[in-house]
Amino acid sequence: MTDKDISNKAQEEKDTLRDTRMEIRDLEAELEFMLVREQHEIDYIDYIEDRLKVLYGKLCKLIGKG
Repeated sequence: MTDKDISNKAQEEKDTLRDTRMEIRDLEAELEFMLVREQHEIDYIDYIEDRLKVLYGKLCKLIGKG
């Protein structure tokens, strides 16, 4: 692996980490809204919660705690 390959891989991992954190932040805001304003949308709330579990697992792996 060349230095450029290593640099590209590091940048890709950094971008993936940033994107994952942003998606978590957005979904947490969406979940809060749904719980306050749209409690009857149980299926969508369940979807958001399941997606957040997946993303938190991905985040743990990216930062080396999983």
